[in-house]
Amino acid sequence: MKCVIPGSYDPVTVGHIDIIIRASKVFDEVWAVVFTNSDKYYRFTGEMRLKMLAASCAGLDNVNTALSDGMLVDFMREHGIKYIVKGVRDASDFDYENKLANINRSFYPEAE
Repeated sequence: MKCVIPGSYDPVTVGHIDIIIRASKVFDEVWAVVFTNSDKYYRFTGEMRLKMLAASCAGLDNVNTALSDGMLVDFMREHGIKYIVKGVRDASDFDYENKLANINRSFYPEAE
C-alpha cells in the first residue's frame, strides 16, 4: 500500500517529519513530494526544498522524496498511489483539506 504526503515543505518542519514517520509505520511505501505552485512565493527553490526533505527523511527506508510541478493526481497515477496523507492543525485546515480531497477525487476517483 502506497501513500503520498504532498506539501510545499518551505521549509521542512518537525510537524512534517512527524506525519511522514507516522505514515511510514502504516504504509509500505511513502512518497513525500515537494509540489511547486507558480502562484506562490517560496523562500527556497524547489531543488533546495527537496534536498532538505530528503535529508530529513534519511534513514526512513520506505520513504521516497520527489519534486513535482504538476498536479497531485497526475503524480498519484504515475506512481500507482491511492492514498493521500495530510496533517491538519485546526478546523479551518480540515475544511480546506476536505475541499481539496473532493477536487482530487473528481479528477482521480481512486484517491482517498
